[in-house]
Amino acid sequence: MRKIILLLLLSAFISGCSSLSKSQIETVQQFGEVTSNFSAYPSAIMEELAEIRLKRGLYYASTLTDPMRHLDELDSIYSQKKYDYKVSEKIDVTFRVLDKYAQSLVLLSSGDYTANLQNNAAEFGVGMDSLVNLYNVKSNAEKLPAGIGEALGKIVGFSGDRYIKVKQSEKIKEYVTKADTLVLIMTSNLLEYLESSNLEELISYEEKMIRRNYLTYLQLTDTGTFESQREYLDLKSNLDAAKDLKALTIQSTKDLQAAHKELVQVVQKKQKLHSTIKELRVFYQQVAEIRETLNALKKDK
Repeated sequence: MRKIILLLLLSAFISGCSSLSKSQIETVQQFGEVTSNFSAYPSAIMEELAEIRLKRGLYYASTLTDPMRHLDELDSIYSQKKYDYKVSEKIDVTFRVLDKYAQSLVLLSSGDYTANLQNNAAEFGVGMDSLVNLYNVKSNAEKLPAGIGEALGKIVGFSGDRYIKVKQSEKIKEYVTKADTLVLIMTSNLLEYLESSNLEELISYEEKMIRRNYLTYLQLTDTGTFESQREYLDLKSNLDAAKDLKALTIQSTKDLQAAHKELVQVVQKKQKLHSTIKELRVFYQQVAEIRETLNALKKDK
């Protein structure tokens, strides 16, 4: 009799909890998968500009007939390349937090809700909280909410697939809702970085110096070979692609903000989803455009 009563109580508890529908969980997983490599896009802008700076610098180095000056210029180009590939600590942590959050969503919305998954979830939760603490120490701006990984790290297993399904839904709702402030702050950091006058000035400077350095190269070496002319045109084309990538990434970062706010609404609704929400769809389309731009750049290498 006691076992029957316990089973009835457990059944009543389960039925009283609103679990997410399959389509809701799939929406969370899709968002996590699309966002998991988002930090690669802003980084690609700086990497492309660094590559452009290096190649156009070689034009100038080629005009130096004194071996020592030539070597000094090459050393300077190398040092600049190392510097260009660095990002500020604040942005670096921002990238890592966003990636960790997206990876956590994929993990949390996994259909394979096993003990192994739960162990991984605990590790991801600890990792997220460590990154949040690191950000709060290094940033003088608005702090991230503490314990953001707790919702993920405290997942525990219970016997019975139906009960586990309820726990998964609870944790997804808790995690996504609590993380909205995190996403807002992280994307605001990215926008501050992408829309900064420093980045715009760097792009304008490279646009001017590509032409100036190649002109000097032509005037002093008289070696306007087919290969060098082709490379000059490629540099101009790649700079245009970097500018396009910057504009796309700025818009997709704004779309990421809006999409996550909509994701919060998605996990709080009880009805099934019959189509992808507009804000999510726009974000996915923007990311697809960025990937096409990056693929085009890789083909030119």
